[in-house]
Amino acid sequence: MRPIILLLFSLMLYATVQAVTINVTVPGTLSTLATNTDITDLTLTGTIDARDFKFLRDGLPSLIVLDMATVSIAAYTGVDGSGGGSPIFYPANEIPTFAFCDLTTSQGKPTLTTVTLPNSLTSVGNSAFWGCASLAGTLVIPSGVTAIGVKAFKDCIALSGSIALPVGIKTLEIYAFAGCSGVSDISIPTTVTAIGADCFSGTKMLVNVNINNGFFSSKDGVLYDKAQSVLIHAPNDISGVFTVPLTVTKISVGAFYQCNGLDGVVLNANLTNIGDNAFFECANLSGPLPIPPSLTNIGASAFKGCPLLTGGLVFPETLLIIGTSAFAGCSGFDGKLVLPNSLSTLGGNAFDGCSGLIDTLTIPSKIATVESTTFRGCSGF
Repeated sequence: MRPIILLLFSLMLYATVQAVTINVTVPGTLSTLATNTDITDLTLTGTIDARDFKFLRDGLPSLIVLDMATVSIAAYTGVDGSGGGSPIFYPANEIPTFAFCDLTTSQGKPTLTTVTLPNSLTSVGNSAFWGCASLAGTLVIPSGVTAIGVKAFKDCIALSGSIALPVGIKTLEIYAFAGCSGVSDISIPTTVTAIGADCFSGTKMLVNVNINNGFFSSKDGVLYDKAQSVLIHAPNDISGVFTVPLTVTKISVGAFYQCNGLDGVVLNANLTNIGDNAFFECANLSGPLPIPPSLTNIGASAFKGCPLLTGGLVFPETLLIIGTSAFAGCSGFDGKLVLPNSLSTLGGNAFDGCSGLIDTLTIPSKIATVESTTFRGCSGF
């Protein structure tokens, strides 16, 4: 009886785990070599291109583990690659755009949990792993990679541990690691010269920059430019009251995006610019909002969805721009709103839902038109 049980178990295991090694000698031919589309564990060797990545994404619905360590990626130009139906050039040694992300739904390959990237890799293309929510474990970036594209690993929520970027990498594009909520920290080497907006937004990543990097710096996991005049990213599990350093003149796009543990913020007197989404949906940000005396710009949705902010808003005569939805949903304000004569741009929905703001409102003369939604729900005027 025992041998029969072992045989049945072996057959069941074979039926559920299809581990296969395929050597691709002619790029673009993987679909003809993978005769069994139920493969769950695939090791690739040889040379592939963007057409083969499209097959990996769409033609192997059960793929869980993918090892491409020894693979070479050839350049390809055409309509049959992973990026869609228009002719696209796909560079050599790059995980191509939308390699594992559905073009129409922007959803990543749902079964994929483990990927070993090619040793010869030099870049990860735009949206390559966007939305691969099951991709788990620690992400290992090969030593030759110099660039990570737009949304390359966006919303890979199951990635965990630390990411150590290799020495030699230069560019991290916008949203490259946004939404990677399970990653604890990332190390930025000396060679990084460009980090795109919102690169780490929606993450708890502590950013640790090599002290010899000439373009960026970090302190307590918060990312700044080298001179610490621009605050770029704060981990979204930051808590308590954060005091913006005196050197900072600009808070960048999405810097405190959804930092729900943030109870308060002290904006320094030198601050001139608060970027789009800077404090977006910081749901527990409370108390009066200190307005710096030299502030010139408040970006779109900068404080949208911060309902616990209180007091009034008296802006300085340096302020030029209040962006769209800048304070939308800030229902806790319960004081005066004073708009300065210097104001030249007042975005739609800027104070939508700020029901507690009071007093007579005077619109600055430089504002030619005011959208009907700008003060919607502001019953105190």
